[in-house]
Amino acid sequence: MAKKAQQLDTDYLTEHYDLYDAPQFNENDRDYFFTLNESELYKLDQLRVVLNKAYFILLLGYFKAKPVTLTLTWGAVKSDLAYIYRKYFPKTKIPRKNLHKDAKSVMYKKVFSLTGFRQFSEHDENKLLEQAELAVFNRADSKNVFDTCVNYLNQQWVALPALYRLQKIVNQALKQEENRLFAIFKRELKGDIKKYITSLLAPQRTTDEFSTLRHQAKDFTFGELSRELQDKKKLTPVFIQAKQILKAASISDGNIRLYSELFQNYRTSQLKQFSIVKASIYVLSFLSHRYGHINDNLTNGFYRGIKKYHQAA
Repeated sequence: MAKKAQQLDTDYLTEHYDLYDAPQFNENDRDYFFTLNESELYKLDQLRVVLNKAYFILLLGYFKAKPVTLTLTWGAVKSDLAYIYRKYFPKTKIPRKNLHKDAKSVMYKKVFSLTGFRQFSEHDENKLLEQAELAVFNRADSKNVFDTCVNYLNQQWVALPALYRLQKIVNQALKQEENRLFAIFKRELKGDIKKYITSLLAPQRTTDEFSTLRHQAKDFTFGELSRELQDKKKLTPVFIQAKQILKAASISDGNIRLYSELFQNYRTSQLKQFSIVKASIYVLSFLSHRYGHINDNLTNGFYRGIKKYHQAA
């Protein structure tokens, strides 16, 4: 995978693992999030064991900061627990124990009832997959789909489930779209356009025609615009066929831009390692996007030229 694509994946994973880590509170944060109102104190009094009481205050405070059901270890939250024990249970020594799974489930039920959120259910999972599929249609990258799912659950006042469940939904939606595109491109990719792409990606081919097509006009000088015009003439017959296939595949403008960006991130040698169908999705999206840019550049160049002559006159 290209370096930029790898960086995007790393950023995406880092961001979402951070979401599922315990919040990093300073002393002011602790004063705010771990202070209980009357309703919360009433729920607290229903618990008998001090350890469960402390974890209830902890989970409630964390949930107020971000509505996520967290899996925590004592070592990761000991500073916040120490604050809670000092404030609410000053005579009790802090035990080095993790909260039992069943006890955590009880705590979160109380947290949900106090905050107005509800637990993620199978019904929510089905609805969330629908949202993920809509997000994939607009832009099929993991970060966009994940963020859409998180925003949807927040709007529905549903607590975020375990990270693996969200990732499963995101991956399922992306895989469905990939399978859909592969089936369509396998059917539609034929004739001259298939021969053209196959020849460009042939393992034995030494020249890289994509290298010139990747070149964007740096300015609106005569030389740069002349090269743009040459590329336009070369791409016109290919663009017409590419547009037909992209239309048949119902690829949104957002995904055409995305696949074009991915094409730019891959070297031609990497594209050659893909199946012809997969490579064609990137290639045709790039050619379509590049053709639109060429038209924009030529139009802007023509406008600037007319303006220049007008000012000179």
